Amino acid sequence: MVRYIVEKIPNYKDAVIVSPDSGGAKRATQIAEKLGTDFGLVHKERKKAGGEDQLVFVGDVNGKVCVHLPRLFLMILRKGCYHH
Repeated sequence: MVRYIVEKIPNYKDAVIVSPDSGGAKRATQIAEKLGTDFGLVHKERKKAGGEDQLVFVGDVNGKVCVHLPRLFLMILRKGCYHH
């Protein structure tokens, strides 16, 4: 994944690696550390019955390229099924 980002995203050093939820945060953080970039997280605040859920972004993306790592992809990486 790191190699893919370096090769395909010209300005990856100005990127934020974004995890779609807390479940993928560890893997996304590891990728961000390897790239020397920032990390962000989408947090879903669940409301009581009948209320609307709210998405909150944790991190700073101002002026940055966001590299969103879908949950399914993070699961594949965790299980070691992805080879590059």
